[in-house]
Amino acid sequence: MKKFLTLALAVLALASCQKENKSAKLTVNPSSLTFAAGETAGKVVAVTTDAREWNATTDYTWIDLSQDGSALTVSMNETHMGTASREGSVSVSASGADPVTITVTQEARQSLSVSPASLNFDAGQTGSKTVTVTTDATEGWKANYPTGWFTVSSSADGKLVVTVNTLHYGTSAREAAITVTAGNAASATINVSQTPTQNTLSFSPSSLDFGASEKGSKNVSITTDAAEWTATETVSWLTISTGTGSTLVVTVTETNPGESSRSGTISVVAGNQTKNLTVTQAGSALSFSDIKYGSYTANGTPSAPINNPGPRTWTGTIRPNTTGQYYELTNFGGDGITVRLKFKQGKIYIDGTYLAAEDSKYEGYLRACYRNGSSWAVMNSGYEHPVAYNIATRTLTFATNIPSEPSSPTALIGVLGLPKSSNTLGWFTDVYTNLTIRLTGSTRAGEDETTSEPAALYKLKESNEKVTLKIAQ
Repeated sequence: MKKFLTLALAVLALASCQKENKSAKLTVNPSSLTFAAGETAGKVVAVTTDAREWNATTDYTWIDLSQDGSALTVSMNETHMGTASREGSVSVSASGADPVTITVTQEARQSLSVSPASLNFDAGQTGSKTVTVTTDATEGWKANYPTGWFTVSSSADGKLVVTVNTLHYGTSAREAAITVTAGNAASATINVSQTPTQNTLSFSPSSLDFGASEKGSKNVSITTDAAEWTATETVSWLTISTGTGSTLVVTVTETNPGESSRSGTISVVAGNQTKNLTVTQAGSALSFSDIKYGSYTANGTPSAPINNPGPRTWTGTIRPNTTGQYYELTNFGGDGITVRLKFKQGKIYIDGTYLAAEDSKYEGYLRACYRNGSSWAVMNSGYEHPVAYNIATRTLTFATNIPSEPSSPTALIGVLGLPKSSNTLGWFTDVYTNLTIRLTGSTRAGEDETTSEPAALYKLKESNEKVTLKIAQ
C-alpha cells in the first residue's frame, strides 16, 4: 500500500511539470515577409519568448537566416528570375512553446525586352531610329544614357526613339549604350554605334613640278569639309607654309645638284582624311634645249709651249644646232676659231672629229692631250672628253683629267695641229687646264643657229720647242 502511494505521487509530479513547460510563450512579428524579385537584403523579425532559448530553421535554399538576441534576420541569397512568385517558410521554435511559422514570399520578376537590341548609323547618316520596348511593369520604362552625340525620347506609341544629329568624322566608329529599366525587371541594353564619315580632301594642282635650277614658291589650293587641316613635309629641300584661307605655299629652297629627279611628299591631314602631295624637282641631266644661244666668258690656265701664251680669259658666242645636236663655241682661245661640243644622251663631250682649222701642213681639231715625258699624247678622234654643265650656275666645266689613260693624267684642252705628213705637233690655240665656260646671256632658243662654214685657214702658234706627237689609243 505504501509502495503504490509513492508511485502515484511521482506520476502526478511529472504531469504537473510537463503542463508547466507547455505554457511557455513564443510569438513573431511580423509573421510574413514579402521580397521583390530583385530584392536580397535582409528583413528583421522580432521573436518574443519566455523560454531560455529559441531556434529558427528553413527548408528553402533561397532563404538565409541569422539570429541575434531576440532578432531574426531573413534575407534572400539570390534574385528571383521566375515569371511567377515563389513562397517559402521559416519555422521558429522554443522549449515549452508551440512552433511558429513565418511565411516568406518573393515576387515574380517583371518582364522587359527591347527590339532591336542594337542600332547602327552609317557614315553620313543622321536622324532617328526606333526601338520597341515590351514590359509588364505598370510604371513603364526609363532610359539612362551618356550625354553627347545622340538623344533618347519616347514616341506617342511608347517606342524608344534614338536621334543622332551630327556626323562623326573620327577614325573609328563611336559607340555608347542605353540602359532601359522597368519596375523590378532585369535591365535591358541597347548598343548604339555610328560609322565615321570620311572627310573630303583634294588639291589643285594635284602635284607640283620644279626645274632642276628652279627655286621659289608655288601655291596649292586645299579643298576640304573638315574644320581645319595641317601639312607636314618630308624632305629638307622644300618648306611649306599656310597662305590665306585654304592656300598651301610650297617653297623649293635649293637647286637639284643630282642628275636624277628627286621627289618629296607633303602629307596633308584634314579631319580623318590624309592625302599626299608629291613635289618633283627635275635632275640636272640635260636636255639639249637647256643651253640657248648667247654669249660666254671662258677661263683657263694656258699651258702649251708656245712663244706667245694664250689669254686666261676670253669671250665668245655659243650657238646650239638642234638638228645636229651640237653646240658651236666661237673665238675659242681668243683666236677666232669655232669649235664644237656634241650633245649625247643628256651629256656633253668635246667633238674631236670636227675640223676647226687647217693650214698647208696641219689640221686643227679640238682635242684633249697630256704631256708624256718629252712628247705629247693627243687623244684620238673616238675619245669623248666629258664637259659638265651646271644648270644653276650656267657653267660648262671641262674634265680636268683623262681617266681612260694610265695614271689619269691632267687634261689640256685646245685646238691642236695634227700634222698631215710628219709627227710634230702644232698649236692653233693654246691648251688649257681647269677650263670653264660660263654662259653670260641667252637671247633666244636657237634653232640651228650654227653655220656650215668650212674650216678657216689659221696660222700655227710659234714655238721654240719641237714637240713629238703621239696619238693616244
